[in-house]
Amino acid sequence: MLDLLIPAMPFRLERALMALLAAAVTWLVLRLLARTVLRRQPWRDLAQTSSVSLGSTVLAVGVSTWLFA
Repeated sequence: MLDLLIPAMPFRLERALMALLAAAVTWLVLRLLARTVLRRQPWRDLAQTSSVSLGSTVLAVGVSTWLFA
């Protein structure tokens, strides 16, 4: 099913691109939550600071699966 949505690329780059997309979505969702839903100061600060670390973790896991698969 994924082959229909994303065409085959050289070096199986679709995995790395999907990892980049997932990291960007994770970062964006946490930033939006921090601005809209999480109004209390400790939760807002936590969401803002963790957005970068969670996004980079998602990216690292995705790229490592691409490299070692």
